[in-house]
Amino acid sequence: AEGSRNRTIPTFLQCCILTRAMMSPEDALYSAKMIELLTSIRTPWFSTLNLLNKIFLELVPCIQCCTEYEAKNLGTFLNAILTCLRRWTSDAKIYARECATKPGFCKNFSSPDNPKIEYKEFVSVYGRWMNKFSLVMNQILGASEYMKIRNGLHTLSRVIDVFPAQGLHFSAIH
Repeated sequence: AEGSRNRTIPTFLQCCILTRAMMSPEDALYSAKMIELLTSIRTPWFSTLNLLNKIFLELVPCIQCCTEYEAKNLGTFLNAILTCLRRWTSDAKIYARECATKPGFCKNFSSPDNPKIEYKEFVSVYGRWMNKFSLVMNQILGASEYMKIRNGLHTLSRVIDVFPAQGLHFSAIH
């Protein structure tokens, strides 16, 4: 049972999120809202932290190897995800209400009753995700291939309202 639980998030990301998030702008928004919904209804064995980590460490680099249309849709998906993350990191009270008691925010996901990640820890993790996003986008924009650069620009144009949130990320991309 534990082995299948460990495959839940990668399988969900591959089969439900990635394929749908790249299909159309509407499907991209649907995918992001599905993640929010599964978090808010306390879905058993659904690790929001693990999923978000996989999105920023594994999905974001895919921007450079998809079609222009898919890159635009992934940008729409990331905009919705980043908007949600920005809300959660903007205020400890919002985090406490929307995240702190949810099983998806367990530090160790061997049990949904394990201690949850604290607000300050979550903000720190969010910072690491933004650093990774900034690094990947910088690599894409610095590529020599036209399509990689174009995909990066399409993605960034979709997340402009929420990224870069810090001057550090702006200067890294600039």
